[in-house]
Amino acid sequence: MKGQKSESLILLEKISEQVRLVQDLISLIPVSRLEWRPQILPQSAHNEGHWEAGGPSNSQSETTGAEVSGASKGESSPAELLRIGDLLGHLLECMAGFCAVLYSINRQQLAHFEELRGLAVNHFCGIDEARTRTSEYMSHIEEGFAFLDDADLGKLLPTAFVPEGERVLTLLLGNLEHLINHKYQLFIYLRLLGVPVGTRELYRIRGG
Repeated sequence: MKGQKSESLILLEKISEQVRLVQDLISLIPVSRLEWRPQILPQSAHNEGHWEAGGPSNSQSETTGAEVSGASKGESSPAELLRIGDLLGHLLECMAGFCAVLYSINRQQLAHFEELRGLAVNHFCGIDEARTRTSEYMSHIEEGFAFLDDADLGKLLPTAFVPEGERVLTLLLGNLEHLINHKYQLFIYLRLLGVPVGTRELYRIRGG
């Protein structure tokens, strides 16, 4: 059909859209608050009824969906949420995940992607570095998609967790989900800091 887009191009456009939203949120981070992290309510606060009726039970409670660092099960010290700078470093890992999948499909054409392996991710990251590197990763993602056909989306790629392989589309969508989850985490952090963010910073508004 004339004008019909390929499935891979549609997926790339969605990834690009979400990356732009992430970059816009990064630009709203107060420079002085990179060390900030939300505080976790002590368990006693949960037991005292500080949760609304119908909310998660104590055994199922979550920390606003944010990843935690620090204590693991069996340790006495409480776990801590990521600082904003840590979250920026983790967002870079989200971006790197796309590149890893694309490289695995076309190793010969994308041999220079090997250089990305040596770049720091999951580190305490500044705002300028996060802006620059998300743009650089996006350029690599666009390059990788230029070698991607729709037929490639159904191919199996072995992974550390599924040695028999997962579909390329599944892996790319998993990376997109990962990015969107942490975009929302950053959005919540900004809201808690009093930064005026709303629907337009979280979604691309279509139509109207």
